[in-house]
Amino acid sequence: MKKVLALLLTAALVLSCTACGGKENKESQEPAGTAAESPEEEQQESQSAEAENEEEIVLKVWVAPSLVSEDEQKMKQEEWYVSRVAKKFEEENPGVKIEFTVVPDQSAAHQTFKAAASTDSGPDIANLWSGQSIFAMEDVILDIKDYIPAEDKELLQGWETVTVGFEEGGPVLGYPVSGNEICGLLYNRAILQEAGLDFDNNPPKTLAEFMEAMGKIKDAGYLPIAAGDDGWNCAYFYGFASLWAQQEGNARVASDSTGETKFAEDEAFKESYRFANELYNNGYINEDYQTSPDYNELFLNGEAAFLITGNYMVATAADALGIENLGFCGFPDVSADAVNKNTCIGGPGQCMVVSGQCKNPEMAVKFLSFLNNKENHIDLLAGLSKLPLRTDVTLEEVGMAEDLVYRQIVKLSENYTYWADNSMVPEVNAEMQKLGSLAITGKMSIDEMAEKLDQKAAELAQ
Repeated sequence: MKKVLALLLTAALVLSCTACGGKENKESQEPAGTAAESPEEEQQESQSAEAENEEEIVLKVWVAPSLVSEDEQKMKQEEWYVSRVAKKFEEENPGVKIEFTVVPDQSAAHQTFKAAASTDSGPDIANLWSGQSIFAMEDVILDIKDYIPAEDKELLQGWETVTVGFEEGGPVLGYPVSGNEICGLLYNRAILQEAGLDFDNNPPKTLAEFMEAMGKIKDAGYLPIAAGDDGWNCAYFYGFASLWAQQEGNARVASDSTGETKFAEDEAFKESYRFANELYNNGYINEDYQTSPDYNELFLNGEAAFLITGNYMVATAADALGIENLGFCGFPDVSADAVNKNTCIGGPGQCMVVSGQCKNPEMAVKFLSFLNNKENHIDLLAGLSKLPLRTDVTLEEVGMAEDLVYRQIVKLSENYTYWADNSMVPEVNAEMQKLGSLAITGKMSIDEMAEKLDQKAAELAQ
């Protein structure tokens, strides 16, 4: 997913390191004049040392840049969040050592993990994308459902994103980690006020009302929406996809991609693209949508009223426009019959899985639970622009309570619609990433795109 900011890591493609050293080996020296130990005593000490070594548990962990903030990359590695957590875990669990490897390319890490997990050479734990990306590797990932503490099941959001089929009761292939992410429409309150609109208290209730509001913004001399493809259908998956998933849920999104149902027969899917195309044709989205490298600047410079983005952009926008001038919302409900109302795209796109080859699954899950406890989660959020994943972490505890925009985002996070791209089979998702901007800009018909997606799904099903 995509939804993660790309972070450049130096040195080699994969950097291996140990979170903290194991127990220091100390050789005892006999004081001068003392008698040498008997063979029996030496044997007992040797057996004791061997037993201690046998009891040591080493957990090999792969982590992605999603757990290493930009600021942390300027620090010494032992100061990173993952390093601090690993050290604390080792201190609280004598005889356990955490060895982690930072994998810069998380996309490639999925195939690398699958190959390694088929042998004994892979990690015990790996940081991967949630959703279909891990469901496709169910044969090499451990179902940890019976290992998860009851408190974690209750207080952590996002378990559906790591449960096969997104349905309760299925195999649970990992822990949701990092933080919650919510995507939708970040807006400039001053521009909306100038256009006579109040999205804080009276947002549009229907798509027709939303379209009318965009016309008022354009008449006031501003670009209504800044958005871009970014090479992977970004604005669709961050925004317009909510109009698809809210009507029939993620189950239909997934079944279209597997070929069980058809994109060509999915009216909710086609309606989401028709709405995006209508906005574009009306001049309510920047004309260079398909190729723009800097559409964010249109919003940050005060030229656009809305930006299709995620909560990660709030800090940057606050520096440019002032936090008091920002608001956040989703698109209106498609209809009164929508399955998910008052929603937007989001959820934890990151997870940590336990390899089926892991020899210490109880300790592996214990570490994942520790990684996600309240204290450590607050520590993580201090360095990342994400929302709390735990329901017992308050906005006051993460410094978000005073700002309207964060209160709006957190409210939306209570009823997010999980990422459509993560809900699809990866190969079909990749096809939509290529074709989506063509449909939005009218260079390909929506029906033609649907047919091509169905063809791709059929090819994979053979």
